[in-house]
Amino acid sequence: MAARSGPNPEALLALSVMVAQGWRGCDGDEDRALELEKQAAAMGHPRALCKLGDRYARGDVVEEDHTEAIRWWRRAAEAGDVGAMTNLIDLRESLDPREAAEGEHWLK
Repeated sequence: MAARSGPNPEALLALSVMVAQGWRGCDGDEDRALELEKQAAAMGHPRALCKLGDRYARGDVVEEDHTEAIRWWRRAAEAGDVGAMTNLIDLRESLDPREAAEGEHWLK
């Protein structure tokens, strides 16, 4: 069996949660957690992509930006993340009902 080279995106995402919450008595570090999420997202990890969209939608460690949230959620949805699909449906319909067609696409 060949050894895997480079970081594992699932492990990076799990580490981001530990870092954000403060692991083993350490203070939480949301900025570092964000960087770990971005690394996992750069590898195409669906949940990491969705979490970045969530951050932009809420303005969590980043400036609130619904356009950026949609961009990340769309990438996550295309990678199969059901939560991102749901977020796109909800956000698209709340921002512009004319764009509900994309929401219909993800419902199907």
